[in-house]
Amino acid sequence: MLFVSTVSNCNETGASVLIKFIDCPIEVEIIQINDCDNNGTPLDDTDDVYTVDLYVESDTTFQIVHEMNVYGPFEQNTQATLSLSADNVPDTLMIEAIGKNCFLLEVVNQNNCSLAKPDSLKIIVPNIFSPNGDNINDEWFVIVESDTSKILECSIFDRWGNKVYYSNDNNPIWNGQYQQNPVHAGVYIYVITYIDDSLIKKHKSGDITVIY
Repeated sequence: MLFVSTVSNCNETGASVLIKFIDCPIEVEIIQINDCDNNGTPLDDTDDVYTVDLYVESDTTFQIVHEMNVYGPFEQNTQATLSLSADNVPDTLMIEAIGKNCFLLEVVNQNNCSLAKPDSLKIIVPNIFSPNGDNINDEWFVIVESDTSKILECSIFDRWGNKVYYSNDNNPIWNGQYQQNPVHAGVYIYVITYIDDSLIKKHKSGDITVIY
């Protein structure tokens, strides 16, 4: 189930996209995306930050994961404020229901929150494949159109939040199997961590449809 809402950020319009997994007892409301803070150094945009106020409605404790940072655990039905780097790249928040084995991905688009250069790296990610053994579109793979950038990690999750694939190779390839068994047809979520042309670590996420 996909929800799209409009939020205000840095005097511009951004977008918040919520990917919700079935039977996951979490609802997320973006209350406010606040304006940029240049930390008193207006000529240096590398240290700019912005804060996100969100309210998480859950019947269990939860935690929020952003890149390598873990916030929480939080009690049920809690408002949380996160401070994120204003690098002009959308931030992916993973809200995990502790003990429920499921999560939401909340993508916060900070829009033009910083004067940082836009990401020039092109990552081509297929959104559908058919691992049925007919040698036609049997594998899911990622193409990086850059000689100076590389993929650090690639994870794929099913709708319950189980990690069905992981790679730390620059050219991840998934054959549609988990523990040597074919996965069920349906929608899966990928999360890619990569280094761009400016040697900055970034993230990209989206969905993959498996068909047979």
